[in-house]
Amino acid sequence: LLWSQDRISKLNDLVNDETFAYLWNDMSNFNEKDLNPQFMLRFVNELETFLNQLNLNFNQETDKIKNELKKFFKTFKIEKNKIGEKKSLNHWELTRLFITGRIEGPPIVELFNLLGKNTIIYRLN
Repeated sequence: LLWSQDRISKLNDLVNDETFAYLWNDMSNFNEKDLNPQFMLRFVNELETFLNQLNLNFNQETDKIKNELKKFFKTFKIEKNKIGEKKSLNHWELTRLFITGRIEGPPIVELFNLLGKNTIIYRLN
């Protein structure tokens, strides 16, 4: 609620607005037909391994998390991918897509703060 206080005017906005659905969705119905399944699995597996090895507090060390993600993304060669009419997605957009089901939304580090490491890994699975 503290995170959303400047973004909503009433609690119903937070719960019923599609903009914030990523907070409540568990990603169990995620199915992105436009992405290569082998690529998705490889990206998610490597991201999950990276997160499991990351020994940082997701609520307090946001700058360190962002820097570590940048390092990880540099080592992960991204293949051409396209969803609908959008040009190839970058690492940040792919990560957001796999965590929230949406390409656009809050910054990744902000999502990590909000959802926490366990929820992020659960959604990746």
